[in-house]
Amino acid sequence: MAAPRPPRHLSLSYSSQDWMIRAFLSFWSGLPRPDRAAGSEFSSLRTFLLKSWIDDQIQYHQSTSRRHGRRNARLARLGGVLLGLTLAPVIGHLIGWGGETGERVVLGAAIVFPAVAAALAAIRTHREYLRNSLRSREMARHLEELKAGMMNSHDREGLLARIQEAEQVMLYENADWRVVVRFHEIELPA
Repeated sequence: MAAPRPPRHLSLSYSSQDWMIRAFLSFWSGLPRPDRAAGSEFSSLRTFLLKSWIDDQIQYHQSTSRRHGRRNARLARLGGVLLGLTLAPVIGHLIGWGGETGERVVLGAAIVFPAVAAALAAIRTHREYLRNSLRSREMARHLEELKAGMMNSHDREGLLARIQEAEQVMLYENADWRVVVRFHEIELPA
């Protein structure tokens, strides 16, 4: 069996010179080529694939979705708190609270809190926590659907079709990440 090659439309994210592709092809060439699995072998193969591959991917994406969702929510809450911390002294100043000391507090709050809030918003946007959370949640949902299809596959051809579909979904998801990373230059913060 010939080593699989990524489709041409994935050339932005894969190159035959990438170390990962060369390592995979080296590994692939050493794999034994089984014939057809039948009976209990089929059931064992399906169970192995579900537990070792699909369930692992589902768990990864669920965990990633939760982690990025928590980070996004935390930064959004901090931004709201900083808005409140900015507005409270300003409103106090407008109603005549605090005198000279109050003016210093207002001035400090008006300078520091919005700057910190803007920095947190920039981190939240740059890290794309919301996008990554939603993306992983959708990926986990899609994999759950594929898992159900694999569990309902009772013959080799049906299982292979679901495996190929799962492989394609994961390949597209991975290729998208590789494009983002490949064309993103590393730079020091200014």
